[in-house]
Amino acid sequence: MTINDVRREDKWRGLRFIILVRQSDDSQGSTSTEAQLQWLRAEGERLGMVLVDEIILNGVTGSLPGKRDDLPQLLDRKRDQDDFDVLVVQRLDRLTRGGTSHGFWIDHEFEKAGITILATGDDLPEDGRYGGLIKAAKYDAAREQARSIGQRSVQGMMHAIKQGRNCVASRTSYGCDRLYLTSDGKPSFVIRNLADGRQHKLTHDKNEIIDTLGQAGGGVKGHYRKQKDEHVLIVPGEDVKVGVVRDIFDLHYNQHWGGKRIADLLNRRGIRSPAGKGWSQRQVESIYENPIYCGVALGQRISQGIYYKRGEQHPEAVNLDAKTLANCHVAPKQHRPPTEWLWQDQPLMKDFLPEPVAVKARQEIEKVLLERWQRRQDPTQPTRSTNKHKNSAYILTGLLFAKQDGEDLSGVMCGNEGHRKRYYRNRKANATYCKGSVLNRLISAEALETAVVKLLRNVLLDAPMLRERVLQAIADRPSTDASRTQLAEAQRERDAIAKRVQLIFQTFDDADLADAKPVLKGLNAQGRALEHRIAELTRALEYVDADSAPEELADRVIERLSGIDAQLPNLPAVTLRNVLRAFVERIEVDMASKNAAVSLRLPPWALHRGDLAMCLAPSSASPTGHETHQHDGLVIHLTHADCRYVHTRGSTTVPPCYDCRRRAA
Repeated sequence: MTINDVRREDKWRGLRFIILVRQSDDSQGSTSTEAQLQWLRAEGERLGMVLVDEIILNGVTGSLPGKRDDLPQLLDRKRDQDDFDVLVVQRLDRLTRGGTSHGFWIDHEFEKAGITILATGDDLPEDGRYGGLIKAAKYDAAREQARSIGQRSVQGMMHAIKQGRNCVASRTSYGCDRLYLTSDGKPSFVIRNLADGRQHKLTHDKNEIIDTLGQAGGGVKGHYRKQKDEHVLIVPGEDVKVGVVRDIFDLHYNQHWGGKRIADLLNRRGIRSPAGKGWSQRQVESIYENPIYCGVALGQRISQGIYYKRGEQHPEAVNLDAKTLANCHVAPKQHRPPTEWLWQDQPLMKDFLPEPVAVKARQEIEKVLLERWQRRQDPTQPTRSTNKHKNSAYILTGLLFAKQDGEDLSGVMCGNEGHRKRYYRNRKANATYCKGSVLNRLISAEALETAVVKLLRNVLLDAPMLRERVLQAIADRPSTDASRTQLAEAQRERDAIAKRVQLIFQTFDDADLADAKPVLKGLNAQGRALEHRIAELTRALEYVDADSAPEELADRVIERLSGIDAQLPNLPAVTLRNVLRAFVERIEVDMASKNAAVSLRLPPWALHRGDLAMCLAPSSASPTGHETHQHDGLVIHLTHADCRYVHTRGSTTVPPCYDCRRRAA
């Protein structure tokens, strides 16, 4: 080792470092990330640096910069905590495969924040005029390697499908299993998917369980991966699920039942959906619109590759523009024309349905899929926004919850054509449909929104009450030490509940999990309550203006809020929604009586020094006021009100409304 080498190593001694490891595919566990961690820990120790943290990214591609939330979070951590100096990665391709533009953006932003990037596996010059040139070559080489991997992967998949070794249906449908055969066509074993995310490996006659793969709630991690010399066929699965599918096809194609009616019947019978929950209308429709039950698998309807897609003879390039690649979290779906759809016979599924039902279903399914594709090609069809509530008129979304199950309510349009009105409905009513349930009831959006805005105006006009609440909250605020103790206890309780839930999933089988469902539901409710408590305590500890005199804070609140009440009726929907999300803590609706309980709080920005207009408008980083204002400030409850639903049954001239009464302090 030369003197210059010693000097180069001495420059790292005593610096604080964070390790970043990444692998794109986590289906086979964490072998790659563990190997990277072992190497980088040893390298950091050799250079005399101090390890601060380890960031492990499993199943995260480096080819989509828009998906890399970890990099902005590291920059924020450096600015807020300043607890590290160096980011250590194995090679630059572990940092990004987004090319030179993304790599140099990372270099520039991290240099501005005072972070040094150390790639221990790359022989990069630390000084000299050609360091940037070498980095540019490595960044582009990393992206080109990802492109090459994508091309070879698509090519291998196409070859396997043509040889009949692969099924074009990438997912195993409900009531079906996958039979794996050896290269000479002999049955080897069967893979069966379970509702909790695990898999059973069965003998080819399905009489014995050979092994259990994966883990509950772990996605595809640990699932069986097909070998190159194996053939796979779709076969009928469990008898109970096969019977359910046959009943669905009979009810729809012979008795002309719709998806909602069938979902209600299945839920009343206590039959679980593929996810182990109640059936929704769309889940039933996805069953009777699936051609696999007619003995044929359909694939290649959608392409979602970053660089390549399957073509007729060879892989075809996917030419995504630079803006899409730089911003998207997942590659956009491309709906392929019917001429490119791939139909593949599945001989062991031919007798799944009675022949008359199978023939009728096959014809109807092809017709439905073709009409759906044609609608997608219609340029007059409105494009679905990725932000569903950006300009939504449903200003209470995210604040409205059902008393019966605690689920949040979402906005829907209901009614005959030309007389459609806005309502809020329970999400579970759509996800698990049961006829006659109180969760199916609709809450008039206009009536409830008008009542909440009116209640807020009355509260803002009551200046003496506002002043009294601010002074009382400051006087009752616990000390910092007490808050930290309470926060630590709440976090310990939350972690203990999470470990208990994980233990139940790991040790119970399917039958025991069904019996343990009430216990799991109760534990989840406790966990949500603790998360809410932790958030409140965290906000109290982050309160930035505790040294101001209580009277000064109270005067500031009155001054900041004066005039908002007069502006409320004229605010656009986007701004009004942000204001309500700042003031409204929770609205709980009794779905049986439609009565609502409203809780109002003082927004944290009312106590801060700054521009009020910026507090009311959504920030560029967060499109909603709820996300913008939820993190800091002292929580001061303003009022709790009971809003009684008033509606004259049968009247078409008197619209429904709410009569709100504030509770006594």
